[in-house]
Amino acid sequence: MNLVDNFKLRAIIDESITSLQFLDTVKAQSDISSELAGFEISKLLKNQEDNELKFAELVKKRANLTKITQKKGMSS
Repeated sequence: MNLVDNFKLRAIIDESITSLQFLDTVKAQSDISSELAGFEISKLLKNQEDNELKFAELVKKRANLTKITQKKGMSS
């Protein structure tokens, strides 16, 4: 192998190594992003569940208050 071919081969190998290192970094970040997204989705679902329970409790309180108001109106 002559000197020029050796230089070209070395440049291609170096570029390939750099590309592979970059892809490895992107993959690692993608895994972290997926994990964070999963965590955020879980948190949102938990908040949604909490809000639904609070809403159900408020609906019950409203129904009770409506009954009390109606009873007061009937007795007056």
